[in-house]
Amino acid sequence: MSDIASSGRANSGQERLDSAFDAEVVKGLRLGFRARVIALGGIAVWIAIQTPYPDFLILWFELGVFVFLGWVPYQYYRRGHRGSWPQFLFSAGDMALLVFVLTIPNPTAEVFYPEAFQLRFGNQIYFFLLIAVSVFYYRPRTVI
Repeated sequence: MSDIASSGRANSGQERLDSAFDAEVVKGLRLGFRARVIALGGIAVWIAIQTPYPDFLILWFELGVFVFLGWVPYQYYRRGHRGSWPQFLFSAGDMALLVFVLTIPNPTAEVFYPEAFQLRFGNQIYFFLLIAVSVFYYRPRTVI
């Protein structure tokens, strides 16, 4: 009889522990989403200062996609879905979009540069910003 009672308490304790970890994951995702929005807002202001009028609109659209890619995992986990594969999927989506944004020329720009020349502008610093913000989102193993 005591085995049944102790296993019931153990299950209840494990459920509380799992619930506490799940709540912390959601809090971390919320913090990461806020940090992402603040960082991307700063980048949006910088782009508006640095880039002429019609050219920065496409870049703002791309920043909006980054915000959306940060909002999706937060909503996914907030609604109770669990699993490690979405973390890899969302972080891979971030990196794929960042590579696309940094290597493909802006279609609205008046001056056309080849794809290989795009890497000479020093935009690789944005990789570090995205990695720094993704530390709030995911486990270190996923970020690495």
